[in-house]
Amino acid sequence: MFLTGQLTKAGAQVKQIRTESKVTLDTSGEVPKVVKITLTTEGEVEGITQEEFQKQAENAKLHCPISALLSAVPEMELASATLK
Repeated sequence: MFLTGQLTKAGAQVKQIRTESKVTLDTSGEVPKVVKITLTTEGEVEGITQEEFQKQAENAKLHCPISALLSAVPEMELASATLK
């Protein structure tokens, strides 16, 4: 939702955004811990370049309210952001 809002503010027409997350757990201790979250985003968006889409996806990763909730996770990466 955050990425859609940012793209719309930038003048793009969002048809669809799909984001998947892969969570990596460290189970070596007594309690499993989330150590990494890898995001993959794909979007159908008109009026924007691949480079701008990548930039907006990186911005969403950093500033989305859900990212703030996950700030205790040591690593969060955007593996890819691809326009269809």
